[in-house]
Amino acid sequence: NKTYLRGVKATALQEEAGFAKVGGPAFFADGIERMLAHARRGHRIVLVSGTLEPLALRAAAALREELRARRCEAAVHVCATQLEATSDGWTGRVLGEPTFGEAKARAVRQLAEHWGLALSGCYAYGDSEQDRWLLAATGHACAVNPSRGLQRAARLYGWPVLRWSGTKAFSRETEQNGRAAASAASEGKQLASGASRSSLERRT
Repeated sequence: NKTYLRGVKATALQEEAGFAKVGGPAFFADGIERMLAHARRGHRIVLVSGTLEPLALRAAAALREELRARRCEAAVHVCATQLEATSDGWTGRVLGEPTFGEAKARAVRQLAEHWGLALSGCYAYGDSEQDRWLLAATGHACAVNPSRGLQRAARLYGWPVLRWSGTKAFSRETEQNGRAAASAASEGKQLASGASRSSLERRT
């Protein structure tokens, strides 16, 4: 329930988040390089996030710009929490279910079915214990700068742990505090999902 957003326009939310002033979110440099490598292999990228869709779309656009700045053109798709909207703005009601916890895994399975992909060959990245269902849904899960809960899950399931560093601002003219949204990568015709606020990829 997002009743506090009743009547708010999506553009207003973006401005409140500071996106209009600073140009976008910040990303881990290691994450950008990982995404760049996958994009150059022809992988399709999808950001899977529990945040509201307008903010996830803005993060996806920022990531596209980061890739473009490195001479790589790649689409970044989004699967995020959606709100019901009217001409007056949001109603405050969530459409469907929020993209959190087990819902991320369900979203990944739906995308895999839609695209005809085998999750056993897909890669997933996450940083929160709430991402454990998402990671468990794929054949190649990675815990990135994991929380304590996800660290325990990684030990239990044998998931590799990655330590990303080098946070940088998306805008080259301004600085912004923040951490990377997530990233993911897949091999061949396969899906991947990543999660620090999350994402997916598949090869086109």
